[in-house]
Amino acid sequence: MNPTYTFSIKHIYKVPVRIQVIDRHGPVFDKPYYNFKLGQRSPVGSVVGQIQAIEEVNQASDNSNTAICSYRLEPANSPFSINNYGVIRVRETLVSLAQRPYSLRVIAEDCSRPIPHRASVSITVEQILIDCRPGWKNLPSDIEYLGSEEKPERLFMHSSLHLETCTGPCANPFIETRLELRSAVIGQNLVTANPQSCRHDPTSLQRQQKFCALNPTTITNLLPDPEYDIVNQLIGPVLNSPPRLVPSLLAWRFDPTLSTVWEIDVDRLFNHTILPINWDSDFTISFWLRRHHVQNNFRNSNAEDSEESILCSHDNIESEWRYLSINLRGCRFMVRIMSSENIEPKKSTLWIFDPLPEEICSYSTGHDDGIWHHYAITFSSSPSAINNDPINILIDGQDLDIKAVPTVYESLQTSSNPFSYQGKPRLTVGACYDPQTHLTKQHLHGDLTGLTLLREKTESPNTLRCISQCGEALLIPNVMEVLCPDIDIHLENDVITVSGQNIMHITDVLTSVSYARPQPGISVNYVPNIAQSRLLRLLTSYRCSGDQSFTIPTAEIRLNVLPMTVTDLLRTSHHDLSDQISDSIKDASLWVPANMHVLDRPGISRAIVETRANYDRNSSLLQPPSLIILGSDIVTTEPPINPPGIPLFSDLRFGLPTEQ
Repeated sequence: MNPTYTFSIKHIYKVPVRIQVIDRHGPVFDKPYYNFKLGQRSPVGSVVGQIQAIEEVNQASDNSNTAICSYRLEPANSPFSINNYGVIRVRETLVSLAQRPYSLRVIAEDCSRPIPHRASVSITVEQILIDCRPGWKNLPSDIEYLGSEEKPERLFMHSSLHLETCTGPCANPFIETRLELRSAVIGQNLVTANPQSCRHDPTSLQRQQKFCALNPTTITNLLPDPEYDIVNQLIGPVLNSPPRLVPSLLAWRFDPTLSTVWEIDVDRLFNHTILPINWDSDFTISFWLRRHHVQNNFRNSNAEDSEESILCSHDNIESEWRYLSINLRGCRFMVRIMSSENIEPKKSTLWIFDPLPEEICSYSTGHDDGIWHHYAITFSSSPSAINNDPINILIDGQDLDIKAVPTVYESLQTSSNPFSYQGKPRLTVGACYDPQTHLTKQHLHGDLTGLTLLREKTESPNTLRCISQCGEALLIPNVMEVLCPDIDIHLENDVITVSGQNIMHITDVLTSVSYARPQPGISVNYVPNIAQSRLLRLLTSYRCSGDQSFTIPTAEIRLNVLPMTVTDLLRTSHHDLSDQISDSIKDASLWVPANMHVLDRPGISRAIVETRANYDRNSSLLQPPSLIILGSDIVTTEPPINPPGIPLFSDLRFGLPTEQ
């Protein structure tokens, strides 16, 4: 219908009038409202649907101002987006089904300027449930383990793990995964790696250190080399009696009644540098110790004389210049470190640790007779460590929260000019040197082996735990590479627990978990030519804020540890691997004189009488050697019943031919 116009004209004139009709209607949507349905697990970028607003005009026009210029969504913080064509997409990951359907409003604007015309329409986005099964995806149901006993191998190296929660993200999520190693036989306990399974001869220690990837700069031969006569390894003038070699263990026995001590040639150890004096920088010292009871020593009235020295660096002249000492007083460790600054007077710090646990050291006797324990003492000079605990101790690879209280001695008396006298330390094991008497004191009563030293850096606690616990285990080599600030990792030999808020970081840790297969003579009831069956259980909990938890089914994986081949058994048998490791110890020895004549004979640690094992080619059974000479004064049976064997003829000595 055309509009009607009325004019009042008093005078008649012919005037041309041009009338332009302007569209005053805004955009019009093709539907009064929209309802879309969307799968709950739709990823970002998924299309939700499309809306369309049209321009409404009274007549044909090419005026572009009436076209639709833009769309926008309200509220603006919704997890959706819309483009200029009216296509709605998922902008961010959707919340769980517990949320109500999304109610939105779309505003359409035309291109009129300066004031565009607008129109709006309501939109409802409803999530629908899609079949989803929570749990770990791409997790194998069986693992055929072919790894050797020389190095742990990753369990999930060929799996791309992914945790499906079927919940969508939530505010402040918390995920905890627990991987357990169990026996496949119901009701049977699996004995995993532990300190009591470790052997203490140099060959076994060297092998475990290599297995655990000990820092390559670590000095591993601070004690005498048992492959050679100790007399030829002493430096003069000799301090008292050297320690005695325990034949069945190839460990060194220190006895205060004999004033035994082992002095280290510091010039050869540190390559003629002044580093032996500087002990107030980072270092890690570790050792195996089996203490023995000293009659009336624990209750000695003189507290200093009741100390037992493990390692001591004392000046050759100055009586109060003790650069470093690691001592035991009853059930307490004591560590002294003197500052290396060239100032007067010198400063020294004494750390006295809390008592060792009762199961490790009896408070009544001050020792735990007959039990081997591994100790690792780490000192860090970094500012963060100084503000917290610069010195820590691990016992059998565990942090038992044994704290140390420091005492600083500001003034050390000296008879020399500290600026001209640089000091000359004497580094001893099993006792401390006394410049006043030129003798030794604070003698150790016990067996010592595996004394290692790492200078200018500290060893990883994970590595120290590994070298002190031998046998079958779950572990994470180089755990510091996968440890992130937003996750926590708790390591045990049969359980690894990872927790935190970042599922990607937790997944990275799980894919780094490695397995150490059982070892002959160490793992209980292990026969190397028979397959072993284990069970891996992966337990996972997923929790959102507000204590909203979700059930993740427990995953079980059968771990089939395949038997070692005959080639592997021969390669890792005593008459091959042991001699190979023994040779490496000889090459790295610091105490054997370079011009010392050595007989061309098998190493003392594994001299094999029967060089080859007889086995039936038609079967996989391998017959081990029946007799092994462990040294010049001991013979053992093989396989060992009580590692490293049953001592026979302990006083028997063999005469070996000398070269002409």
